[in-house]
Amino acid sequence: MALGQKAEARQRIDQVLAPAKIPEALLQDAVLKMGQKDYAGARASAEGALSQNPEDVRALNVLMQSYSAQNQVQTGLQKVREHASKEPSSAAVQQYLGQLLAATGDRAGARKAFEAAKAAKPGLVTADLALAEMDAIEGKRDDARKRLSAVVAAHPDNIPAVCSSPNWRWPRKVRGGPRGLPQSGGIGRKQRPRAERRGVPAGRKQAAG
Repeated sequence: MALGQKAEARQRIDQVLAPAKIPEALLQDAVLKMGQKDYAGARASAEGALSQNPEDVRALNVLMQSYSAQNQVQTGLQKVREHASKEPSSAAVQQYLGQLLAATGDRAGARKAFEAAKAAKPGLVTADLALAEMDAIEGKRDDARKRLSAVVAAHPDNIPAVCSSPNWRWPRKVRGGPRGLPQSGGIGRKQRPRAERRGVPAGRKQAAG
């Protein structure tokens, strides 16, 4: 964003925030402050947005990124965990936590979060795909195959959408997958959002179902 555009955006956001702290405006304020490297200010605005809209993982992601930018990943993780503990019935928040923990190497915590996401929203495809990938990584080939077969069976008319999910990657260790699907695939490292390549998944407003 050019300097003039940033100034204009700053002015518009200030005008919106003047009468009331609107969640969307707070989120945009947090994003702008991240760009200005005002990490403390970004955190404050992100937390303000979350206090009004606790399921907005975009704000949760800004909060995490504000800590990550200052090499305080563990502090950020703790903040996300604390927020997720207050929103056990939010599939979006639990899914985000799972992605974050998986990216940082906490597979046990990630699995628990993905299971919580499924409990909050049964049939959540992204959680099933993530769990299948974890099963494959942990050598649980039969479990991975069963999960992926169940996903395909539940979405027979939407296989392309399932395969294009950000969490989709047919486990290379799994053999004999459903007919018509690749044995390996999904997105490569270069295709993933920059935040994910740094070990922090990009946020999504809602978990896909």
